[in-house]
Amino acid sequence: LQETRLLVNEPVIVLHQSLDGTWCFVQAENYYGWIRESAIAYCREDELITVAEALADMEGKQIAVVTKNGVYRIGENQRYLRMGTRLLCTGASADTIAIKVPGRGTDGNLVWENASVSCMDADGETCFVQGYLPYTRANVMQLAIRLIGTPYAWGDALSFGADPAEQGDNGMDCSSTVSAVFRCFGFAMPRNTGTQRKMACVKQDL
Repeated sequence: LQETRLLVNEPVIVLHQSLDGTWCFVQAENYYGWIRESAIAYCREDELITVAEALADMEGKQIAVVTKNGVYRIGENQRYLRMGTRLLCTGASADTIAIKVPGRGTDGNLVWENASVSCMDADGETCFVQGYLPYTRANVMQLAIRLIGTPYAWGDALSFGADPAEQGDNGMDCSSTVSAVFRCFGFAMPRNTGTQRKMACVKQDL
């Protein structure tokens, strides 16, 4: 039973491995659970710290943030990326952003692919930004509206056999929808809505 979904470039710590080596129990930013070993790219501690520091830099331009669910051409491949995905950024121009995309080498270790992505998609909407977005009511509403029509899927479960690179989004649940929007501003939200609503904050009627 799938409980949640991890995003591309999301750091995890491996705490345990199954006897057959095919599954790993990991601690992510806001959750823990079992994932396939083949989905992990192992890295050195200093590499993990570099990524974590870039993600935590609220004022810097070390990251590129995905602001719209979609299938994007990354180098020679098509990759499905969700709103709130954060990738390392190496530079930007008015129209494009240079990014580093993590991958798994033949030895299981982390390898980086350099690529350039357009800031705008075919619909003329901004899909990549350098650094976190300004936290404004207008930006919150704009991002939330983009998710209207996304099918509900408990635990963000993919349909069995579906390839996200071809099928696109197979759904999000309520708490991941909230998290996706607020990740674009650099806020790390708890995984479940029961915990999210207990966070200390000023509540506003939108």
